[in-house]
Amino acid sequence: VKPPPTPATPKSGGGPLVNSAVIDEANVTKDSHPTIGVTSGFGMRNGRMHKGIDIGTTGARGVLVGFRAKGKVTVVGNDSSGWGLYVVIYVPSLGMSFLFGHLRQIYVKQGQEYNGQTIGEIGNTGRSTGEHLHFEAIVGSSANGKRVAPNQY
Repeated sequence: VKPPPTPATPKSGGGPLVNSAVIDEANVTKDSHPTIGVTSGFGMRNGRMHKGIDIGTTGARGVLVGFRAKGKVTVVGNDSSGWGLYVVIYVPSLGMSFLFGHLRQIYVKQGQEYNGQTIGEIGNTGRSTGEHLHFEAIVGSSANGKRVAPNQY
């Protein structure tokens, strides 16, 4: 058995580039990314409000996430009983913040300008049942704003 090839390193730094979870419906097809898909929607789930969507990787590791927007990284945190390793990016042109949770690794820094770089690697940190990205859309510039269905973003 020969070892797998050495993966490329993303230009934004961080871990190996194995797959990409940058959601770009114009260029990503099910065939090109068969491991990526929404596994849980926005709304009531198990008697409580699920304030985002979950994007699963069918267990694949090394899947990177980015976001096609310009803004600022306002929070880089670790919530061990909830989102795990997470990032919040504020996009002034939309008046919205976006939360990316359950990350395995984070490649951005709090306070940095954001313009589509790799945010991190999808993981299974915090209160999570498997490899996936928890994605929320929040009205306003803080993580405390009103959650809205993030599907259009």
